[in-house]
Amino acid sequence: MGSTFGGSRFVLPGPVTTTVLNVPASTTISIGDLLYWNGTAAVPLSAATGSGTALIDQATIAASFVGASQQGRIAAQTSTGYPDYPLNGIVIATDCIYEAACASATFECGDLVGIVSAAAGAVGDISDQSVVAVSQPNLAIGYVVQKYSSATTTVRVRLLGKNQMAFANPSAREVGNGQIVGPGTLAAAADTTLTVGSASIQVGTPTATRVVTLPAVASSKGLIFYIVNNAAATYAFTVKNAGATTIGSVAATKTGIFFCDGTAWYATIGS
Repeated sequence: MGSTFGGSRFVLPGPVTTTVLNVPASTTISIGDLLYWNGTAAVPLSAATGSGTALIDQATIAASFVGASQQGRIAAQTSTGYPDYPLNGIVIATDCIYEAACASATFECGDLVGIVSAAAGAVGDISDQSVVAVSQPNLAIGYVVQKYSSATTTVRVRLLGKNQMAFANPSAREVGNGQIVGPGTLAAAADTTLTVGSASIQVGTPTATRVVTLPAVASSKGLIFYIVNNAAATYAFTVKNAGATTIGSVAATKTGIFFCDGTAWYATIGS
């Protein structure tokens, strides 16, 4: 992590909003590294342990993304904490225009971008200075600000730190507001496993009682799913969490709302 200088990635003119946050002792950080909040400090994305699934990594990092580092640190710096700038903290751009590396692709203005994960389930899976197009806001850390009609390997984006109230966050997430609406289709003749990229509204007509599995809570804070059961018979959708615990059952002709606070899933079932 933090071995590639990225100072040239900051693009002016453009909005630059900064904050100073504490960082771990003895951690190398380069200017231009993308950072997330690990619960106690701001760290480069490559410090995260990947889940093994790129979509889950995108949702998890998006929920705790801080911004881009505007200062570097070397491993020999053992101090941490703040506000003794710059020794005990680091200046982070929480709203800035940034030239990110990307796989060769075309982009439209306004396309959402998220982090790049190797999906190998290890530390170092996630790139410190790269982005990729994503489908919905709960996976995104920013959006494209320049049209690329021809394939490019660098893309100009506006990065926005999110979901950290202490950071005077310009794009705090509310329940359900980062998901595509859909509707999605629940399988009639099989069980369905939803992901953090699934549509908020899910409609199905089961031919027998079917299980719908919700995404893991760790990457689902703020997500909401509306389950609609169109079956005319007695077949229900039994909705379970990733640990196979039943959260609620949506009977034939009924609807259910399932929402996550980042710790557990909850349900409201229509009567």
